[in-house]
Amino acid sequence: MTTVIKKGGGRQQFSPAKIKKAIKGAAREAKASARTKKELEVVAKEVIAKFRGRKLVKTSEIRRAVLAKLNRKAKAVAAAWKRKDKKKNKKK
Repeated sequence: MTTVIKKGGGRQQFSPAKIKKAIKGAAREAKASARTKKELEVVAKEVIAKFRGRKLVKTSEIRRAVLAKLNRKAKAVAAAWKRKDKKKNKKK
């Protein structure tokens, strides 16, 4: 089982669904085409596979991995992810 270490030091169980949901949300916000959305499912699977077998992983590592792959596949979606992330972190 993989444990995620949050920015504030908290811990929680790794949730592949959260990664998928975040990527889908960014794609929706970027108004990505159906084809791009389908390609981004592969991005989610690759990131999930990368971290699934590890014991501990930081949220910052997950974020970097997702953004690196999004930048290669769909820059507009990566930009939407960053905007959403910035808004979310501003609220805290």
